[in-house]
Amino acid sequence: MGISPMSTIAIDIAGRRMSGTSSGLLDAHGYAYAGLQAIVFSVVLDMTGSPWPIVFLTMAGARVLAAAMISAVKV
Repeated sequence: MGISPMSTIAIDIAGRRMSGTSSGLLDAHGYAYAGLQAIVFSVVLDMTGSPWPIVFLTMAGARVLAAAMISAVKV
């Protein structure tokens, strides 16, 4: 087993000295997103009458936005 992709991204973003802090912040963001998405998607499903395609399209849009943000990082 090797280094996870998130850890290698943290090293690329923050450099050698701050890679631990960067990895921790990225990890915390992942947990916060996981917790909030359950709440947000349950509200969306209740408001719109439970159309699951909206949930999956929203999740896909969030992933595309995250990919665009990561690609904009100058290393």
